[in-house]
Amino acid sequence: MAGSLSNAVAVLVRTPEGLAQAGDETGCVAVTADEGCTRGRVLGNPAGVAVSPDGQFVYVAAFAGDGLAIFRRSGDTGGLSQPNGTAGCVKQSGGLGCQAGRVLDGVHDAVVSPDGRNVYAVTEQINAMSIFGRGLGSGPLRQLPGRWACFIKGGVLGCPAGRGLQTAVAIAISRDGRNVYTVSGERLGGVGIFRRLP
Repeated sequence: MAGSLSNAVAVLVRTPEGLAQAGDETGCVAVTADEGCTRGRVLGNPAGVAVSPDGQFVYVAAFAGDGLAIFRRSGDTGGLSQPNGTAGCVKQSGGLGCQAGRVLDGVHDAVVSPDGRNVYAVTEQINAMSIFGRGLGSGPLRQLPGRWACFIKGGVLGCPAGRGLQTAVAIAISRDGRNVYTVSGERLGGVGIFRRLP
């Protein structure tokens, strides 16, 4: 669960009594250790959380962090650990030891494809969608090359033009993995529909 104002991700565990959170550092990951959380990178104002189909990796879209934080998930406890270096994050223009990414300013949400091969992220701030490849069984991301890396309103920054991306705040993918849907903010109320290539 993303805690935007806390700059953190909470780890909740299902129990017979409901949801529970560990009282030590395994119960959350945050930019600082102020609340007793494990420290993580690229977690400024996290807004969206996506889990890989195999449950082994978690991707967090961080609005103020301008990027995606990548975590390995423990199958036993659900606890999160962030890999070192570029395997642990993708950030607009790099920094913090992260892989450099494109059109990630103000990234708001992310989704993993049902086949586990791609991660898609939308940015509210610059009206764009970023597209990443993901190796099966591995969490690190690589942004697709050239024109396949992104769509953006107006077709700038080397990305093809995409409609329905103005103030995009949410993204979803169909169960069969054939289509990606973006949702614009409340002022516009638009839905963008994208066909996913095989």
